[in-house]
Amino acid sequence: MYVSRHKLKVTKDEFARMSENSGGIIISFIYELVMNKQENFLGIWVGKPGKGKSWGALRTCEVLMEKFGRRMTMKYVVGDIPHFMGLLKELSNRHERGEDVRGTCILYDEAGISMDNRMWQEQMHKVMNDCAEIFRFLGLVVMFTVPGQGRIDKKLRELIHGMWNPKSKARDYIKCKFYLLEQNVTLDKEFKRHVVVTHHGWRGRVTWVKIHKPSRELATQYQEWMKRMKYAIIEKAHSSIDVEKDVEVKERKILTERQQQIYRMAQAGLFKAEIAQQLGINPESVHQHLRAIKAKGYTV
Repeated sequence: MYVSRHKLKVTKDEFARMSENSGGIIISFIYELVMNKQENFLGIWVGKPGKGKSWGALRTCEVLMEKFGRRMTMKYVVGDIPHFMGLLKELSNRHERGEDVRGTCILYDEAGISMDNRMWQEQMHKVMNDCAEIFRFLGLVVMFTVPGQGRIDKKLRELIHGMWNPKSKARDYIKCKFYLLEQNVTLDKEFKRHVVVTHHGWRGRVTWVKIHKPSRELATQYQEWMKRMKYAIIEKAHSSIDVEKDVEVKERKILTERQQQIYRMAQAGLFKAEIAQQLGINPESVHQHLRAIKAKGYTV
């Protein structure tokens, strides 16, 4: 088997089973890049929730790890940048101790959903700029799952090698499009290419990829991990709302005794004329007090 850019030479049997083994063809393509071409591989899975992108990415990482003689565990699945960087540091330390970590897969699942789009892109720019050479030096395979391509802006896409786009989901497998991404710096354009499989003059393009679901054990572990991730995101959202409320309360200035009276009456639903009548002042004074109350950070 031989790989060159987007072409892959295969055996006669592999070529005959290309339509059935499309997922395996892509696995072989990535394996050859890392092992024989001494490269790394960065891929993105793009699709709306429920399309199966996480299952597909997890299964792809599982099969790749097996091909490299390793076992895929939830240790290599991360959901935020601190855990991602921590895992990179651990792999670097293992490499320094003489361990071969080539082909280790890292899955960054639902990348960036825990923060707004702009903040995530800014942080990922720094991470990718700092770690691009580490990926290549260690020979890592890194996968990102994102709800849309908007999460991966133009600068980040320049570092991406391949993209999976799930289209349909069955009980035991998903079908998706797979493209190799190539950047033309001169034209400032991005091109999508299919993997071309050749055998003694015969050529075929891998356009659709069929990927089965992860093993039951790994799938169960992933579901538990995803529950914890969702709970953490919800808790973070609640905390941020509470902080905003606390800040709002702290920023309010103290009301005078008369302003407190008018504020309570206004909150009770009384009109300006009614407040003025009960307090024995004219409506214009009530209006001026309400303006002062609003200026101090209260809603009336």
